Amino acid sequence: MGRWYSHTPCGQAFAQIFAQWTWNIRLERGQQLAPTELRTTEFAPAHEVEKFSANILAPEAVPTPPVTYGLPQWAYPLLRMASLVLRLLCSLMARCGAPPII
Repeated sequence: MGRWYSHTPCGQAFAQIFAQWTWNIRLERGQQLAPTELRTTEFAPAHEVEKFSANILAPEAVPTPPVTYGLPQWAYPLLRMASLVLRLLCSLMARCGAPPII
């Protein structure tokens, strides 16, 4: 909506504030013209927490294996990756008898 008024950040911020302001006025005027009861959310009562006895033993902690990383590797440039994918598709299409893409 902000771009209807302006293509600058200040104009878009103004449009957002103006839209919220007009919406709030609409709600207020509507409440004055046709008053309704305020709607609230009724929450369910909280469940009672059962207390655990001290006799229950905690499960044994399983040690997690250490994380190991391999040597750093260079990422493929995007064009090289695209050419690899295209070659893979061409080879798959050639297996099923489809005409080549390139």
